[in-house]
Amino acid sequence: MPNEWKTGDTWPWPRLQVSDDDGPVDISGADEVRVIGRLGGLVFSGAMTDGTVNVIDDGTVPLRGIHEYVLQDDDLSAPGEWELETEVTWDNATTPPRRETYPNAKSRNPTMSVSADLDLEPMLLAAAPEGEERALVVAAPRESEPWRWK
Repeated sequence: MPNEWKTGDTWPWPRLQVSDDDGPVDISGADEVRVIGRLGGLVFSGAMTDGTVNVIDDGTVPLRGIHEYVLQDDDLSAPGEWELETEVTWDNATTPPRRETYPNAKSRNPTMSVSADLDLEPMLLAAAPEGEERALVVAAPRESEPWRWK
């Protein structure tokens, strides 16, 4: 999983793998797979049943527990290290449902590193020497000219 995004990004989708002490866990038979992201008091989540979590069939038997979360517009609303976890519900028909969280130790939670997007980050301008003016000019390229990243 790449581990760097900017605030407001919706791509690439974070790809995760459910595993325990015995290795990857086949989640293809789960009733529900939910991904939760947290940064302080901010939280995003999504599930297989609402279409924001995709279980990946990579051709292995059994499947290796790989899944991805479909980022939404407001998910990465703040910069920082977002912690992720996956909740798997194995049997919704039981009371209570059989639900397991991966990883089961906070110290092993995967993270997403999110930086502030430049249009959201405040700009600081150096003070001009006395008697001089400073100007900041920002111009977008013409439509026929693509942005170039160097």
